[in-house]
Amino acid sequence: DRRPLELVVNLSEANVLLSDRHIDAASAAAALIARGLSAALITNGKDPVALATRSGVLSGTPNAVVARNVTGGGDALMAGYLSCADRQLYPAKALETALDWAHRHLAANGAP
Repeated sequence: DRRPLELVVNLSEANVLLSDRHIDAASAAAALIARGLSAALITNGKDPVALATRSGVLSGTPNAVVARNVTGGGDALMAGYLSCADRQLYPAKALETALDWAHRHLAANGAP
């Protein structure tokens, strides 16, 4: 049986893995799919996030939030993505959930 091979990283990490210099998450995510991954979720700070699968590339923009500390934002995004057991069938829902979980985490660390 062939299990999905998924990766969740930021754009800088994706560029290191690819030995390349992609300027946005979407192009980096697509390049990782071309290398054999079944899904690649790439973050890029406040700029658009991309989720690529063998079916194509989806993008979403994180909601603006004032946060004292962004530590854990990427982990929350990854947890939201992984919480979607049907993410291979419904990648748009997985991306929406990932962005929501990250936003909730960062909003909880907001300015006083």
